[in-house]
Amino acid sequence: MFCDETSNVIRKARASRPCGVLQAERSLTLSISSLHSSIGDDTESKDRQKPVQSTPSYQYTDDRTIQNSFMLHLSRGIRPSIEDHANGFFFSEYVFGSLGTFEYLQHSYNLCIDDEHLSTCIRAVGLGGLSKSLHSSYIMERAMHAYASAVQSTRRSLQSSAATKDSTLLSVMLLDCFEALTESNEFQVRKGRPKTIHMNGAMELVKLRGSQQFQTYVGMRMFCQIVSQITVNCARSGIAIPAEILALRVAIKSRLNTAQRPTWHISGIVTKIVNFNAAISNGILNEPAEIIASASQFDNELAGLQEEMPSEFHFDALSFEDNPDLVYEGHCHIYKDFRIAQTWNLIRAHRVLINETIYANSQRCCSTIPEIDKHDSTLISCRSKAAIKQISTEICATVPQQAGYLAALKPAPLSSESKAYDEMSHAIPNTRKMSSGQGSGDSRGCIIADNVSYPPSQRQNNGLALKAAAYSLLWSLYIVGRCPLSDISLRSWVINRFKYIGHTFDISQATTLANLLEMREDKNVWSVFSMLGSYSRVPEDLKLR
Repeated sequence: MFCDETSNVIRKARASRPCGVLQAERSLTLSISSLHSSIGDDTESKDRQKPVQSTPSYQYTDDRTIQNSFMLHLSRGIRPSIEDHANGFFFSEYVFGSLGTFEYLQHSYNLCIDDEHLSTCIRAVGLGGLSKSLHSSYIMERAMHAYASAVQSTRRSLQSSAATKDSTLLSVMLLDCFEALTESNEFQVRKGRPKTIHMNGAMELVKLRGSQQFQTYVGMRMFCQIVSQITVNCARSGIAIPAEILALRVAIKSRLNTAQRPTWHISGIVTKIVNFNAAISNGILNEPAEIIASASQFDNELAGLQEEMPSEFHFDALSFEDNPDLVYEGHCHIYKDFRIAQTWNLIRAHRVLINETIYANSQRCCSTIPEIDKHDSTLISCRSKAAIKQISTEICATVPQQAGYLAALKPAPLSSESKAYDEMSHAIPNTRKMSSGQGSGDSRGCIIADNVSYPPSQRQNNGLALKAAAYSLLWSLYIVGRCPLSDISLRSWVINRFKYIGHTFDISQATTLANLLEMREDKNVWSVFSMLGSYSRVPEDLKLR
């Protein structure tokens, strides 16, 4: 007869494992189990966002078939190693999960397993993200070793005939992602993230690949992603976007379905604004009148996008009284999805910045031109200041819903007649009050605009979706809070909202921004953008024709 020695074998195996491995595995198991229990089985949310350095969730979506194939390939043993968990973390968060930074890899599984340098980079980013999530110095040490190996393997690939392959470009992007992920928030903001060598390399690869990179779906998505990052880097450094990149952006437009999609048009205007600011920084453009004329044109283009938003981007406005700490000046917006609110706020934030330029240069005109001509400059100053005030209020109006406390607000008494909301005329719609016991559980006791469609993720109070929505507020709110023309009450309101978001959702970047505003440190807004997420997910509206 055979004796069952299973328990003894397990005990001896555990005793022989290094202490650091055991501690990491215990924290990993506890973290994953606790996250699963708190999240549940909600698979309805498809939310995507920029990389978030605060604790993400380790959860799988409803695409069981594809994800099981990944995990079967990655986990060869009965008990997965930390590296296996890191690979699973990468695909769960950055491909299938709420971050969705490299969501397009769902369509190219073979790309991830056929190239050694790419799989090494994926493991490094997975370990880096996992170490930040679990606050594990041991896993971070493993991540740094994986990163060193990834750099070496990618260098070998760049020196071979595979230099222009999709996998090589993606490897370079992952190396840059790793550096952004493992740097602290304060370092990125205060030092401006000087380590851009990987992104510079990616830019040279994009130039080398030319229009041939648009022949694959992954190649097109990577190009759009890299152009976004190049735009941010150039804006932060005060330099113009390379002409070769702009030419390739024009070339790819014919392959994308951009009709009625505002995100592509916003990015086009932003590239022009970046080059405009570079011309000012380099002294090429110096006359106040010329600067005002160009800036006004950009503001008109952005305002035009607001007027021409597709119907699915429309929103409703509510009014609340007696909640000044939660609702700025009583205004609140309701959107069908947090990404729609983020798109609106992206336009608004750029309009605030461009109107700051208009105001500053109109003040220059007032101090230099003859007295008889000062009337026009004064009028321009007043208009730009009023525009900043109104746009800032609209950004703040997105906070209650996206920060998740809409249902806790006390409604203002309004009539029950329904009207459409027109942002440009600033009309406040009529709404109805949901009394206790009427309507859905999340709606009781607050004002609900007629015909408002709530996202399933927000109706069900899904933690991941709420965290992503709250995170999407940070950059636009920072633009409002740091604006020199914002009054003290508005700045204080923004600081308090940052503290609320940081505490409620455990988002350290919000706390960092609150501290910056309290110390009145006017940091480069694009350095802040980089700190919040070096890789913007390419919007889903950029589909192949």
